[in-house]
Amino acid sequence: LFALLIFAACSGSEEKRDMSENLSAYLNENTEVVAFGKANLNTILEKADYTSVGMLNAVLGSQIDKFETFIDAKGPIYYAAHGPLKKDGSPEKMVIFVRVKDHEALKKYLGSEMSYDLNEAKGFTYASDGDMVLGFKQHLAIIIVQNSDAKEVDLLADAFKRAEGKASTGTIAEMLKSNTGDVQMGVSLANLYGTASGDLKKAPKSKQKELELLLKNAFVKSTVSFENGQAVIEIKNMFGKELQSKLFLAGNPSAPILKELGAGTPRMGFSLNMDVKKMEALVNELAGPAGSEGDLVGQVEATQVRDAEAHLLDVRGGDRIVSPQRFDEHLTHPIFR
Repeated sequence: LFALLIFAACSGSEEKRDMSENLSAYLNENTEVVAFGKANLNTILEKADYTSVGMLNAVLGSQIDKFETFIDAKGPIYYAAHGPLKKDGSPEKMVIFVRVKDHEALKKYLGSEMSYDLNEAKGFTYASDGDMVLGFKQHLAIIIVQNSDAKEVDLLADAFKRAEGKASTGTIAEMLKSNTGDVQMGVSLANLYGTASGDLKKAPKSKQKELELLLKNAFVKSTVSFENGQAVIEIKNMFGKELQSKLFLAGNPSAPILKELGAGTPRMGFSLNMDVKKMEALVNELAGPAGSEGDLVGQVEATQVRDAEAHLLDVRGGDRIVSPQRFDEHLTHPIFR
């Protein structure tokens, strides 16, 4: 009997799950999330040496120390952005995951110092402010930002249920294990297409199915690191063999860009190692005839791509060197050679 009581007590204890596992579980079979990742905000601030600036240190330093008593303010913040993306590029819904260190201290801070009306529902405490709703229980806090008529309790209940479920496997799990960079973001091309609307959904069903299969388990991983006053951005495509075979850009570390720049004082320069025929084939495959009902990238976008393509068809050797030598009188459009 004593052993059974001990077992029951242990089984009922709260689970202290790693935050990356909460995000991993939230992403599992979630076809609405188009981008996800984490941001080490405190690390970025420390690299910026904010403590050396009196006013910033007085404001941020004291706040971070205060927050650190009830949440992991110095650890990474995990996020998931839901599609479809709006015209300005913002997500339909943003979900943020934060580790809670002291549940009662957080509750006291929100109620006493922030004057939020706290409510209890379905095992979690929550408060709302405009388009934002915050819910927390045990060691996990979830913030949802969404302009929606959906009930706050239902939004949070669904988020907690997902975050406490089974973790993802495969590519998503691999991406979340990485600890490099100060900001990490993974973009699901399948979900990006799946949540899109407009011209992307006007293609014949067979073409849409073909594209869905092509983009399945296709991700773009981006990492931003701030070191010694520099921002280093690394982008890695995590594609299947079929999609990878259709890409028309390839790395060429020995590209002779410097000697091809010519005379003058360029503002910037870049080199493209491009297979123009593969680019043309991919554009035609996705876009179809310009102006057709099934134009996947839209009539305007397809026309712009074809215009750029026309200038590249005469390139010899697959390289195109572009060097802006000067800008127009409004300093808005570079003039290339």
